[in-house]
Amino acid sequence: MKDNYKEDLKEIRHLMNRSSRFTHVSGISGIAVGILALAATFIAYIFFAEVLFYTESPTKGATSNYTWQLATLGAITLILAILIVVILTYRETTRKKLRFWALPTHLLLFHLSVPLAIGGAVSIFLLQQNLPVWLLPTTLLFYGLALLSASHYTLPAFKNLGLWQLGLGLLALFFIEWALVFWAFGFGIIHILYGILILRKSNK
Repeated sequence: MKDNYKEDLKEIRHLMNRSSRFTHVSGISGIAVGILALAATFIAYIFFAEVLFYTESPTKGATSNYTWQLATLGAITLILAILIVVILTYRETTRKKLRFWALPTHLLLFHLSVPLAIGGAVSIFLLQQNLPVWLLPTTLLFYGLALLSASHYTLPAFKNLGLWQLGLGLLALFFIEWALVFWAFGFGIIHILYGILILRKSNK
């Protein structure tokens, strides 16, 4: 009787835990975002190398005009990434006949948005100072913090994904001349790999 009581409590705890988590993440969205990030990296390398590989005063090479063009590229990439994730995740929840806008979604978005909003403010400051190269480690670090914060309300894989982004962000911070490579690996390759991992788990 006592063992049955413990099993019942364990099952209730498991159900409560699942009800507070958003677990219907689309693996395809991770792959698509990774490909988008790699495309943005390629464009940035071709057109904005002189501002991405210059860490001092903008008067010696990098221009304010190029800096804000780079910021526009980043904003477009971010908007497209958000649209991809929302649309594909909504399709995933609809396919499984689940509610998209429920409590787990609210919790996930809140814990994602706070670190991302702070990171956005820091990024704007760096743009105002004409130091765009420092955007690369900054975005990796705050994105990693956002994933760690949100990992309690979604798939456990998000915690590992966040740790990867933090590690790459720190490497980009200390080896700034390789920052674009670390950024491409974090937002591009890692997203593709995690998208494939989620797809494989969902198909089992």
